[in-house]
Amino acid sequence: MSFFSADYIDFFTELAFNNEKSWFDANRKRYEQNVREPFKAFTEHMISELQKLDSSIGPLEPKDVMFRINRDLRFSKDKTPYNTWLSAAIVKGGKRSEEGMPAYYYRFAVDGVQIGGGMYGPSKDKLLEIRRKIMNDPKSIHKVADNPKFKELFGEINGEENKVIPKEFKEVAASEPLIKKKSFTFWREYPEQEVLRDDLDTWLLEHFKVGKKLNDFLR
Repeated sequence: MSFFSADYIDFFTELAFNNEKSWFDANRKRYEQNVREPFKAFTEHMISELQKLDSSIGPLEPKDVMFRINRDLRFSKDKTPYNTWLSAAIVKGGKRSEEGMPAYYYRFAVDGVQIGGGMYGPSKDKLLEIRRKIMNDPKSIHKVADNPKFKELFGEINGEENKVIPKEFKEVAASEPLIKKKSFTFWREYPEQEVLRDDLDTWLLEHFKVGKKLNDFLR
């Protein structure tokens, strides 16, 4: 049996066209039964499986890693109240961790399944540490970036680049553009129907086993 029913997709499809509190309140029981509780149970299972893969994650509960369906509207022109997905970032210390640890991330949305990880927007000190590691040992990051399985699943290490980088890295950047990145992530998207897979957990873990190569480098 799959971890999610077809109503997981149907709920978010309908929410996309009825993104307002009155509709959500009328469908709240459906959300709890067919969306949030299955996602919570799946996330609890994934925490357990990822702890076997990566012991650095440490003890976590679903509430530590799951993001809320309610959108933060304070600084947004878009005032629709709900996200059309649920997502989780399994990382040491939980999703709000400030330890600068790489994460394992998944999002099951109205428009697809996203699988990712790595480190998005590391602190200034952590970014400096990563760049110095690349400068001193560029082969170490290319063991990740050039790995055939990593390239097959994720294509390349993702992340925006800084147009201006510290002076100490400019010479290296001419031959090693990865040092310009300000985030280091892996990412893959699939059609939303993949959330109904019977082997959803092992399928995600296959991606995370490969993505762990980047997380190990970043750690």
